[in-house]
Amino acid sequence: MCIRDSGYPLMHDVCCEVAVRLGHVRILEWQRRTRLFPPNLPIAGLVAIAARCRQVSVLAWCLKHHGTDNVWKTHTVCDEAVAHGWVNVLEWVLERGLVIGEASCELAARKGQLHAMQWLHAHGYPLGHAHRVAWCAGEMDLCDWICEALS
Repeated sequence: MCIRDSGYPLMHDVCCEVAVRLGHVRILEWQRRTRLFPPNLPIAGLVAIAARCRQVSVLAWCLKHHGTDNVWKTHTVCDEAVAHGWVNVLEWVLERGLVIGEASCELAARKGQLHAMQWLHAHGYPLGHAHRVAWCAGEMDLCDWICEALS
């Protein structure tokens, strides 16, 4: 018996969010093919969840099917990746020429993400006020690294 025929309501938005969190592109594709993909579901929310959960395959699926959406012109994907230290997502973003924000190093400092900050700095993104942000956040390891990187 198909879940649609069981008499139980299928919460399409919840199903979609769970699929994104777990990286189940096949479920997203099934929802899209069977027209069960929630039409009013903001793609920016799905993209943010995918980046937060390190689901590059879902990001690729979203870009393929919603590539013209303005979400790709914002810092959503990059900010989520930086905040959680997911360098593989940052690499994916950079390979596709998507937006990486100028303040990304400061966000990495605020969130204590040394590895993300090192990656950003190695790829030419400015440290900006990252030292002050790291100091205010009590991230002394980051402060030490920034001092070394700037000297």
